[in-house]
Amino acid sequence: MWIVYAILFVVGYAVVHKGHSMTEQIAALRAYATDLLLQPERHRANAAELRETMLRLANDPRAAEKAVARALQQWAAEAKAALMVLLCLVGLACRSGPSDVDAAAGIDSLNARITQAYRTHDPKAYGALYTDSAVFEWPAFNTVRGARALEQMAQENWASLKDMDLRLIVSTRRFAPSHATEFGAFEQSYTDASGKRSIEYGRYVAVVVRQSDGRWLMERFFGFGDSTRAVSGHVGQ
Repeated sequence: MWIVYAILFVVGYAVVHKGHSMTEQIAALRAYATDLLLQPERHRANAAELRETMLRLANDPRAAEKAVARALQQWAAEAKAALMVLLCLVGLACRSGPSDVDAAAGIDSLNARITQAYRTHDPKAYGALYTDSAVFEWPAFNTVRGARALEQMAQENWASLKDMDLRLIVSTRRFAPSHATEFGAFEQSYTDASGKRSIEYGRYVAVVVRQSDGRWLMERFFGFGDSTRAVSGHVGQ
């Protein structure tokens, strides 16, 4: 259907802004005929009026031709105006959600804040990046639900760790109007209570949702570790 609208828009524009050549009259007729198929009731009175004009000017072909041309151009202009409004509305509807580029930037910002929460050892900031209905799944422990519970989880898990760092490597994203699904890998480094430095490698799937203020928050997270290896010294950011 959008192809019809686009054709009518182009045809209408040509008819309104050009002269009165036969080609343009034919284009006007096509535009009118198409609009007639879409909105027959609207054109019933116009068709009757044109018929009366043609009968009245039956003995004057030149005058009749001009009358028909004027009528077709007027109707094509009306169709153009209506379709311009429709196209604008369709365009606004298509742009009502964020573009993939804008969404990606917002999710990148969310990931950066998650990483920052690890580096600053800030459970409160970490919990604030999840929705109240968030679900966090990890094979090693029970499922955690809600932003406050995730804040508490971070506070308990991080208590004995120092020099934490987190690197997220995004593999791919799937975008929808109000949410996105992200697939990736992570590298989490830390120093435990004994002073041992380790890096844990793993993979994750996350569902993030766009809030009414434009922010993105974590709605669901599932992750698992592939391996952990000991390292010497401090792992830089």
